[in-house]
Amino acid sequence: MGGRFHWNTPWAVHPVTQNQLRSGLPLPMYCCWNGMVMLNPEPFRRGLRFRTHLHGECMASECSLLCDDMHRMGFSRVLMDPSVRVGYGYAHKWVMTAPDFSYTDVTGFNVTDWAAVAAAPKIDWAAPGVRPGYSSLECCDKQPKDEGVDWAKCHRVDAMKPNYTAAFMEQCLPSIRNGRPGKYLVDLPVNYTLATTPLANRTVSSCPTA
Repeated sequence: MGGRFHWNTPWAVHPVTQNQLRSGLPLPMYCCWNGMVMLNPEPFRRGLRFRTHLHGECMASECSLLCDDMHRMGFSRVLMDPSVRVGYGYAHKWVMTAPDFSYTDVTGFNVTDWAAVAAAPKIDWAAPGVRPGYSSLECCDKQPKDEGVDWAKCHRVDAMKPNYTAAFMEQCLPSIRNGRPGKYLVDLPVNYTLATTPLANRTVSSCPTA
């Protein structure tokens, strides 16, 4: 787990994902955000913010970076319900609700009700096929001036090393809260945990805000 969905069937190569999609049951994800999401507010109480990437970090959207931050903070349970359909405009709504439109025929997903979800086996979040592959997460950098992503240039990264979330929270968040521009270390150690290294004589960059 940790790779992106494909544009057509099979939507994923991950066995657990394939099985849950075919069954129309909620499935564990590393990150999922497509028009509607429900989040645990606790990370935000601890200072989590929507932000842009730090130097050296995957140049992903603020939504994807938020997932990275939440995983690094220990909030690793992400669930997607394939029976929930969300559109970005009325055109999508009319297509998906048209009498002759078959969601199952188009996607291969069964549509389940809450009774079927409640009766399904509980997800074992500790199972090997469910735990995120943090050391080999797919990163698809989005250049600042580009409208989309060059999918051919996606590559694998370690989502936990360096800990960019800790760097942002410890080096940038205090200055942001005080309304001042902040700085952070550019050359983060791979095993960075706490900002114990003085900023003097080190390469720094301006902290992002959003």
